[in-house]
Amino acid sequence: MRKILPISCFLMGFICVVLAAPSLEPLLCNFYRKGSQFHIETKVKNTPNIRVYFYEGTNAFTATGYNAYFKYAKDNSSTPVVTLTGSVSGAYCDFATTTNTFPYEVDSWYAEVQLESTNGTQLVSIEGLVTVKRSF
Repeated sequence: MRKILPISCFLMGFICVVLAAPSLEPLLCNFYRKGSQFHIETKVKNTPNIRVYFYEGTNAFTATGYNAYFKYAKDNSSTPVVTLTGSVSGAYCDFATTTNTFPYEVDSWYAEVQLESTNGTQLVSIEGLVTVKRSF
């Protein structure tokens, strides 16, 4: 019986780690399209990793050398609830979230991904939506 116990504990721990891994929310953002381009749906206090792929028409856009920001608020004239700084790597950018990124329920709030040059000049702003549902 002693030999089975460590294996069972290992399997339970492994399953817990797999289930607790954050999801990846890939977003395709095209500079030439207008209007809402993405809709992130998550739950309160979830921590999805947000990866944005940048495109100019049908061509990937290399964002190296730019600063990227993800923001969301009740509408496009409100002060952002959250602003995340992204980690740019070639034609995509990753935004790491924490449990404070989506602290309460919201329904289809305004969101945007911004690219800025290192001197602060805004290159592009890509619009989308965020919905945060109650977690059980």
